[in-house]
Amino acid sequence: GLKLLPGPHRIVIALDGHGPEQLDLELPPGEFVERHVELIRQHGYLTLRSTPAGAEVLAGHRALGSTPLARHQLDVAQHTLVLRKPGYVEHSLTVDIPANEVRELQVELQPRPATLRILASEGGRDLDGATVTLDGEVLGATPLTHTLERPGRYRLRVEAEGLVPEER
Repeated sequence: GLKLLPGPHRIVIALDGHGPEQLDLELPPGEFVERHVELIRQHGYLTLRSTPAGAEVLAGHRALGSTPLARHQLDVAQHTLVLRKPGYVEHSLTVDIPANEVRELQVELQPRPATLRILASEGGRDLDGATVTLDGEVLGATPLTHTLERPGRYRLRVEAEGLVPEER
């Protein structure tokens, strides 16, 4: 408990994420006084967009929905959010949600790199050593594994001596 001298007192009770409450008391000498204070949790709002849209949004283990989120109510606090979308790198961010305000964010999701495995064959048998070219740049010889860092269209060419080149 709190021990105070008799007389008038103003007591402010505050807790992170809650609105402060104020009590004005007149304490008589020699008496025990008890008061119950109900603290009210404060909220703020999050508007979150992503490019591309449709990313799942998590706050801890709690799913908030998919982007775009519009004025989603959250407790006043610092939140760690995770955005997930198939084919894209998971994106984490920390956001402070102020009381009675809207925090607006835009997130650019990065495509997940793709892996290309190139094998060549001729007449039903594997053909090692065929030259592999991607957009005019020689990558190496088959069998070959290559990581594509960006999405898009590519021109792939596989050629071996004495055979007709294959291009796609």
